[in-house]
Amino acid sequence: MAGGDRRRLFFRLWRDYLRQHLGWVLVGLVLLSVEGGSVGALSYLLQPMFDRIFVAREAEAIWPVGMAIAGLFAARALAGVAQAVVLTRVGQRVTADVQGDLVRHVLSLDAEYFQKNAPGSLIERVQGDVTILQGVWSLLLAAGVRDLVALVSLLGVAIAVDPVWTAITAVGVPILILPSLVVQRYVRRKFGALRELVARRTTRLDEIFHSVVPIKLNAMEAYQERRFRELSDRIVQASVKTNAAQAMSPALVDLGVGLGFFLVLVYG
Repeated sequence: MAGGDRRRLFFRLWRDYLRQHLGWVLVGLVLLSVEGGSVGALSYLLQPMFDRIFVAREAEAIWPVGMAIAGLFAARALAGVAQAVVLTRVGQRVTADVQGDLVRHVLSLDAEYFQKNAPGSLIERVQGDVTILQGVWSLLLAAGVRDLVALVSLLGVAIAVDPVWTAITAVGVPILILPSLVVQRYVRRKFGALRELVARRTTRLDEIFHSVVPIKLNAMEAYQERRFRELSDRIVQASVKTNAAQAMSPALVDLGVGLGFFLVLVYG
């Protein structure tokens, strides 16, 4: 899908489905910001914990610093649970609306469309693809807001502590950009192929269950089972490749972080 098509699709999703839940979306954004900002706040509180309590051994600092850290984790926990509930509510409502509109549109098509598209494929499109769409937008919203706030808060604390070290650790950021883009493009391609295989498996099951009498009369049980297993094996292989590619993104982040720490140690 081209970039322009993706933008139009996202705009349509927002205009027709997400905008009516704007209030809950804003609540989710605030909760995600609290969850993400707690990372920077924790890094800021680590300095008095080590400097005043562990190094200087100031007994009077134990209670305020300890209560601040405990309160921070409590706020993060509550925000994490609340944002999950809010985003799940919005996502499930949007999924139900999209599926209802999709069924209404499919029912308005002529009989030729149903002759060209197997029922199993249509079922997978209505159920599987729409459910994945809900998961994707929730993931993008969570990652885009929570991780961005966490990154900004961490950068703010790092710059306040030592701007030079912050600049050195940022060397690893450009190294991650190009590989991450390549990985994401590969994941999208493999994920599309995986969805096609899943749709074909659903169609195969639909054909088997609707033709079970002829299958038994012609003793074709073993043949149908073999075809189904072959398709399932292909789905397993595609799933492994897709998940392996998805796991490369955090691995690249770890490599960049490791490089940043190494440069800081060399500089220090």
